[in-house]
Amino acid sequence: VVDKFAGMITPASSNVFDGVLLADAQAASSPAQLFAIADKIVDGVDVAGYGLVRLKAGNVYVTTSSYFVPGGTTSASVQRAVNVAQAEDTVNIADGTYVGQVAIIGKDLSLLGASEAGTILQAPAILGTSFTTSTSNKAVVYANNGTVNFSDLTIDGNRQGSTNYRLVGLAYFNASGTADHLIIKNVMDSTFTGNQAGNAYYAYNTVGTHTVSISESTILDYQKNGITANGTGLTVYITNNVVTGQNVEGINGQNGIQIGFDALGYVSGNTVSGNRYSSNLMGDTGSG
Repeated sequence: VVDKFAGMITPASSNVFDGVLLADAQAASSPAQLFAIADKIVDGVDVAGYGLVRLKAGNVYVTTSSYFVPGGTTSASVQRAVNVAQAEDTVNIADGTYVGQVAIIGKDLSLLGASEAGTILQAPAILGTSFTTSTSNKAVVYANNGTVNFSDLTIDGNRQGSTNYRLVGLAYFNASGTADHLIIKNVMDSTFTGNQAGNAYYAYNTVGTHTVSISESTILDYQKNGITANGTGLTVYITNNVVTGQNVEGINGQNGIQIGFDALGYVSGNTVSGNRYSSNLMGDTGSG
């Protein structure tokens, strides 16, 4: 199936794709069959500007094969899936590595990976979209002006901080949402430096009230902060995460968890370690 035209096509559930009845795939507890069917279809997930073939209500599917060379694309893009999704959809992402920035702006969505360690959203060499706090920030995955939920995937900064000053792994800017069972890693320069940048998870609020949470996640190999939540009107819940700093003295004063600038935070059940600047732990912040 090739859908080159804007709009949405919903195949009848009686259709059979490569021996798989669509109704059976829709009813299955695992999305594996729907990922396989998605690979038989070319739509807006494969080429920007094409329509959407809706395999299951409220869901969009992207795999590492979601591109179409005759249409001008040569690699999969989670951003294309986000763009073609409708409000309240779940974007299902198959295991594999997807290189490219993902920005969800003004749309309520959920991004669901096939597995926490196997579905990897990786920073490219240059991150184009930014948001401004005291200065510009470049996030691998960015949510703004909506409610966006993430689960069961890895966000990899790919140590691209040297070419993207103030690199962020996952950012919420004037947005709400949950982050659960994530791995956020390599949010740093090409090597660990004293640059005061490199936040793995960064929630920042300047307008209205928003609520975010991060839970059951593993955060490591960041340069400055593991989890940061700042700004009046922001409420953050930080629960049962493992936040591990570089455990290196004399380079950068790291913080495991930082809540500030009038944000309200609830923190419980986290394991935070390796955030230090000197052997004098009483003089360190976030060393816990």
